[in-house]
Amino acid sequence: MDIVYTVELYGLDAEVGQVSYRLQRDKRWRLLGDYLDLVDSDYRSDLPHDVIALSPPGCSCLEIDAAVFRINPRMFHLGDNVLETRSKCFRRALPALPSMGQLRMTTEEQNAALEQGLVLSTSGQFELRESPSLDAESLDPTIAVRYPTYRAGHDQVRKDLLQNEAELEARFASFIDGWLYHLKTGWTQIYTGFLAARVHRDSLLELQELLKNWRPQF
Repeated sequence: MDIVYTVELYGLDAEVGQVSYRLQRDKRWRLLGDYLDLVDSDYRSDLPHDVIALSPPGCSCLEIDAAVFRINPRMFHLGDNVLETRSKCFRRALPALPSMGQLRMTTEEQNAALEQGLVLSTSGQFELRESPSLDAESLDPTIAVRYPTYRAGHDQVRKDLLQNEAELEARFASFIDGWLYHLKTGWTQIYTGFLAARVHRDSLLELQELLKNWRPQF
């Protein structure tokens, strides 16, 4: 397997401040410090549905180290212990850089009769996803970067985008920024709802540097 996913919790402990936890093989939770690499005891899987199944559901409670946390609450109050559920991915090798041509082809394939979300998967490919992959509760770890969902019946949005090269390039640039953040941190489900003016030279240089110095992560 070339890629594995972890189950992560991050948020706020009212007594100690910001905290992050990673699920362990024995189903306990390990408090993370500054060292964020995989260790032998960390749970990891290359099967997304297993990762989703082990992710604590929203609007639930979880006790960790004698503290009770609210998980993915819709609302919370000052002084609550609150954690959000996400996944990180770790790789043996980097996929190819996403391409503008593939973004264009994927946008052309959008079905006006369906609600679809444009995503950049952890394999570096642009895809159109539907529910349940796009549902907030699904926590699909294979989505690296996502864009707002196309609403059914709004085909004009797709047509306008394909006829506007500058806007298509801006969307590609925003995905590249999200992709860079994904590769640097491992975080999945990164939401990008803004349009960058262009692919920033700094982002491209940073990506090239990342590719040059890449080492297997497990």
